[in-house]
Amino acid sequence: MKKYLLVFRIRLINNIQYRMVTFGAIASNIVWVLLELMIYMALYNSAGHVLPMTFSQIVSYVWVKRIVMNMLAVVAYDGEIYSVINNGAVAYELVRPMDLYGKWYSQAVANRVTSTMITCIPVLLIAIILPEPYRLQFPMSVLQVFAFIVSVILALGLVVAFAMIMFITLFYTIAQRGIKIIVTAVSSFLSGGMIPITFFLKRYSL
Repeated sequence: MKKYLLVFRIRLINNIQYRMVTFGAIASNIVWVLLELMIYMALYNSAGHVLPMTFSQIVSYVWVKRIVMNMLAVVAYDGEIYSVINNGAVAYELVRPMDLYGKWYSQAVANRVTSTMITCIPVLLIAIILPEPYRLQFPMSVLQVFAFIVSVILALGLVVAFAMIMFITLFYTIAQRGIKIIVTAVSSFLSGGMIPITFFLKRYSL
């Protein structure tokens, strides 16, 4: 277990070094959220019936989605793993005295946690100080905050496990782009990343 934590720590330190990328990611996240909120505002102003969520709920949904997006993305910043598979260097990984699945799992978790840590706090602060109706609304109780944290941690474990399955499929494909596009589109749509699940037709929602 200690060696997997060491892999996690090394990957965490390496990813934090790129500051300009960090500033660009923060700026792009804020601009994207504001554009998305403008689209929803136009939708709510023109809707002739009651929508499943209030606009304040949509605002909070969009902010939270953007904050945890990098952490819960199946296709994320795993370029080193992709290149190792493509250039055949995975053969060297297999002969090392470390379980390859555990190493890649720790590495993938570190990549997602680092990206979220770098962009989460600045975006969260901006979401708090913005005026209404663009401000992030906090949960009503501590229990809801605890439930949210637990659900995000469990979701992270599930997402990385699914990403590991995707890594396995790359052993049997010539190019990685196709499977990455398919997985990104399907996972984003079915997880509510594009449209909130409550906006789906009732016969298609669980």
